[in-house]
Amino acid sequence: MCELKRLEIIYHPGQLDGLRTCNFSSIPYMTTHIIPRGLLSEAKKITNITQSGIYFLINNNLSEIYVGQTQNGVERLTDHNTKKEFWSTAILFIADNHYFNLDLISGLEVYAIKKIKETKLFTIHNNILPKYRIKEYDMYNIKKIFSDIEFIMAASGFTFNQKKEEISSKYRTSRRGMVAFMNYNELGICTLLPGSVIDLSINSKSNIQNEERERMLKSGGIKVNEEGKYILQIAAEFASPSGAATFVLGGSANGWIEWKTTDGKTLSEMIRKNKINKKSNNR
Repeated sequence: MCELKRLEIIYHPGQLDGLRTCNFSSIPYMTTHIIPRGLLSEAKKITNITQSGIYFLINNNLSEIYVGQTQNGVERLTDHNTKKEFWSTAILFIADNHYFNLDLISGLEVYAIKKIKETKLFTIHNNILPKYRIKEYDMYNIKKIFSDIEFIMAASGFTFNQKKEEISSKYRTSRRGMVAFMNYNELGICTLLPGSVIDLSINSKSNIQNEERERMLKSGGIKVNEEGKYILQIAAEFASPSGAATFVLGGSANGWIEWKTTDGKTLSEMIRKNKINKKSNNR
């Protein structure tokens, strides 16, 4: 029987590519903050965001990463904002000192760097590993916390190991020459990936979708390339496949059949296939 997981996401102030705060059922004492670099000053206004924890700095195309620790939460990112140019998003995992003491977050940082290196998918901007002292049974906690961090990151569109099909699978749509890419995870969260082409020639039937597309165009979340195509510059989350498809294509679109794997299987077919396989494995 599979383990049920619940992830609650708060959008500040209701924008898909803005500040997000996540609470995860598996670690109720830990809070996750996803912070676009341009909104760092706004993030400092969030309640209890100056606690201890671990953070990840990631660039737009998910190819470069830095892992760090903090004892004063978001304030630690101020230094990186002036000294590190590569990153576009910070993901901050924090809790009070009762749960995240210095040795535990140091051990967690070292373990995270080790696991990320094993994927061979990132350029890692860490040169020095912190020293720490933990008891044997604390290593279990570190592994468990990192596993949950991986899950939260994947659910938010930042997958550490893209080969983990059980966490996230890539789908694409290419209607009218608009090629876009999406991740769909087991929480049902759909993440449009940077580099996706957005068709702004057709308005969506949803005013909210139209306003969001216009806002992202003005803020630089969508930019025009030399060929005159509108290219998504950031990862954008949607609550449904159809919402993601409509954002890309305009008009109305059934995302369950619009999004397909590279071999032509629809998202609907893949979800049914996964459910059948899980039932077979549980017998």
